[in-house]
Amino acid sequence: MREIDDSSIMSSQTDLMSGALFVFIIGLVAYVINFSGNQIEHRSVGQHLSEIVLKQSQIVGDVSYALNRYGIAHEANKSAGVIRISSDELAFAPGAYDLSARQEERLKVLGRVLAGTATCYTNIPEGSYSSLGCSADQSGQIRSVSVEGHTDNVPSSGRGGVKDNLALSSLRAATIVRLLKENSVISSWENSEGRQPVYAAGFGDSRPVNEHDEPVSDNENRRIEIRFHLETPFAS
Repeated sequence: MREIDDSSIMSSQTDLMSGALFVFIIGLVAYVINFSGNQIEHRSVGQHLSEIVLKQSQIVGDVSYALNRYGIAHEANKSAGVIRISSDELAFAPGAYDLSARQEERLKVLGRVLAGTATCYTNIPEGSYSSLGCSADQSGQIRSVSVEGHTDNVPSSGRGGVKDNLALSSLRAATIVRLLKENSVISSWENSEGRQPVYAAGFGDSRPVNEHDEPVSDNENRRIEIRFHLETPFAS
């Protein structure tokens, strides 16, 4: 019978342990590298988000300042990129989505304000920076501008063929977009994809500022919101 050499067994065990230790070290190194990469990526995402908030604040702040000069009452949420104007300020009649000629002229002031403050943040030709008073780092920041209609929770009367609050809010938003685009500067806006960025959206009474269990006429809930959506490195 062949005797087993103890030294051979110990040598084999040592080799196995060395191999296992080598695999462990490689795995640990890979984990550290992956962890460090994720940390860098997370910091990069956070930095991008901070920059977006700053840009939104700048745009909304500029628009709000100009609206104040024209005496147009509104609320500005800089971090969310939103200008909120009550429908009472715009003077929509109950259940109506059209405006008087006088109110249309007042709304065109909003168009001039947007043209004068937000144009630099759209995708303007490189040669137009100086003539418009813009800087290169502003251009192409706006992806879209949604004009959003909202109502209170009082059911629509159905006047003018408007069947419900969702339709009413959509039509009011569309009225404002139409008037804004009568400004030649806004009508020529483009985003980085070459598309016109201003569009209308209606939400009816689904996103109230103030919650009510019963139908309540609420001029804070009846509103138009102009929301600036900025380009991000994550947009597809």
